[in-house]
Amino acid sequence: MGQAQIGMLIGGVVPSILFALGAVFQKLSNKTSLSLNYYLISVGLGVAILGLVSTVFMEDRLFAWKGSAFGILQGLCFGTGIVLFALGITRFNLPVSQLGPITSTTTLFVVFFGFVFFSEYENVNVKSLVAGAILIVIGAILVGRSS
Repeated sequence: MGQAQIGMLIGGVVPSILFALGAVFQKLSNKTSLSLNYYLISVGLGVAILGLVSTVFMEDRLFAWKGSAFGILQGLCFGTGIVLFALGITRFNLPVSQLGPITSTTTLFVVFFGFVFFSEYENVNVKSLVAGAILIVIGAILVGRSS
């Protein structure tokens, strides 16, 4: 297995599985009597604990205020997404097996933002991208109508 394949496994496949498991844990948590504000605090504690543990085991310990501000913004985006996902589960009683795949459209937004902010369109096969985007949208529509 080459370096690029290992990178895709570590940076793509494993996180995808972890995010999917996270959705399962989120539904389990949201189905208990825990309110969303305490759920967010719990998630934040989990992330903070991982951050503290990683400072012990990772060699790179560079700190920058600007980078931290972007990290906080990412946390706010993620936290807001968690709350909205939880509302779909709790208030609208939607199955996680239906909501989760719909959020796969995240891929389309990531590609769009990569184009806008980082000019990544210069390194993309447009035909493959359009075909993949169409499949993602069709899949999201089919999953959304599955119940």
